[in-house]
Amino acid sequence: MGTPARLRAGSGWILILLFLCAAVLLSYRLANSGVPGPGSSLLPTLALVLALLLLAAAVVLDTSRRRRAEQVLRQLSSAVEQTADSVLITDRNGVIQYVNPAFEALTRYRKDEVVGLTPRILKSGRHDQEFYRNLWETVLAGEAFRAEFLNKKKNGELYHEEKTITPIRDSSAAITHFVSTGRDLTFRKRAEEALRHQAQIIGQIHDSVISTDLEGIITFWNRGSERLFGYSPVEAIGRNVSFLYPRNPADFGLPEVGRSMRERGTYEFESRMTKMSGDEFDARISLSYLRDASGEPVGFIGYTKDISEQKRAEEQLRAYEEQLRSLASQLSLVEERERRRIAVELHDRIGQALAISRIKLDMLRASSGSGVAGQIEEIRGLVDQTIQDTRSLSFELSPPVLYDLGLEAAIEWLGSQIEQQHKIRVTLESDHQSSQPEEALRVLLFTAVRELLVNIVKHAGAASVTISIRRRDNEIVVSVADDGVGFDVGKAHVGRTGGFGLFSIRERLHGLGGRLVVDSRPGSGTKATLVAPLQQKAVTAMEEAT
Repeated sequence: MGTPARLRAGSGWILILLFLCAAVLLSYRLANSGVPGPGSSLLPTLALVLALLLLAAAVVLDTSRRRRAEQVLRQLSSAVEQTADSVLITDRNGVIQYVNPAFEALTRYRKDEVVGLTPRILKSGRHDQEFYRNLWETVLAGEAFRAEFLNKKKNGELYHEEKTITPIRDSSAAITHFVSTGRDLTFRKRAEEALRHQAQIIGQIHDSVISTDLEGIITFWNRGSERLFGYSPVEAIGRNVSFLYPRNPADFGLPEVGRSMRERGTYEFESRMTKMSGDEFDARISLSYLRDASGEPVGFIGYTKDISEQKRAEEQLRAYEEQLRSLASQLSLVEERERRRIAVELHDRIGQALAISRIKLDMLRASSGSGVAGQIEEIRGLVDQTIQDTRSLSFELSPPVLYDLGLEAAIEWLGSQIEQQHKIRVTLESDHQSSQPEEALRVLLFTAVRELLVNIVKHAGAASVTISIRRRDNEIVVSVADDGVGFDVGKAHVGRTGGFGLFSIRERLHGLGGRLVVDSRPGSGTKATLVAPLQQKAVTAMEEAT
């Protein structure tokens, strides 16, 4: 209780005692005055009763005040016992007189182990003498001392504590005790250290790492960002990230960005970006949410990588692929022309020579005797067979019908060959339009159909095949469908070997601006569709090159 309250309480008791003494004295004088009168004998008694009543009232009032004071003390004691902060009370000499349960939980010391000792038991040796000298000078001067302590627990473990030491005075304003309250900062310090460590790591990452708030204002800018864009952290932090993009960020498809971030928490995209010098470059950006301790998004973190070299390499690779496709188409066209030349040679030169040989054999047989006629007939039969084989070989190398009558006639002839040789029914469906593909495309489509038919014979186990030829919107569509075993397209390997495989068909069609689509399921047959434009700009260039 403070001095004014004590004075007020003491003054009250003094007044009550003075009044009681006056009442007793009055009673005594009345009793001994000898003055007769009605009720004179009752006056002393009444005065005494009045004094006793006043005394009783004073006792009741004091008891009530004491009970209220005790209740306040109990509340204060309960608060100190239950607070999460550690509380330590020492006398003026620093001897511990009290510690609360939070102190015991933090330091691992029991109350009975520390009462009577000094707080030196908590020293870690990490603070110098100047620190403690400043502490004592502050509290002995009557001021509170606030600082972060690195102390040591009973088990030797170090811990960080935010501590306030306050002097306590008595009624004469003399310092009698010190109260120390502390809050454990160990977890916060560890988190701060982890964040500093992460910041150091991120700062050393070669790629750009930028963080922003939810409005896009830059809050972090690492060295990789400085190297990539040319801006220092001072020049970049606080600005909206949109200044790094040469076009309006609204063009990036923000609804898609928002949807991806909500569903997956990340978003990746490629964009053109601008350096401080004004140079633009291709970048790949990966966005993630920055979240607070409760998991709520508070910003974004973006990893930016310069992919200009990669883009240039991809462009060069695509150019090489186009050149290879063009070369493959040229080689195919050259091959077909060479096959056609050989077929013509077989037909015109060797075929004609064999035909003349047969005529001369007939003449020789007519003029010779019967003894050699049988041998001549045998030789004539061999010549006839050779002529037939030469014609067949010429057709297989390069069927003249492909050049003389067109694609439909050539595929119809090819189907009849498959039927005769492999007993598979082949049906041709055509729109019978007169327009014919140019030579390179005509050769490619015929060769592709032949390769597909060979694959059907080898692998499909089909009984029938339907070949369809249609023209639509300056495109020609050729499909080959069988009723064979089929296969899983997703698991099939499109090989590069084995003659004119699916890979080769697809690549060469792509080189002519076309495409190959394969539809198949196990047990449901296979349908391969070849689509190509009828007007071939690439064809003209190839033909000129050859």
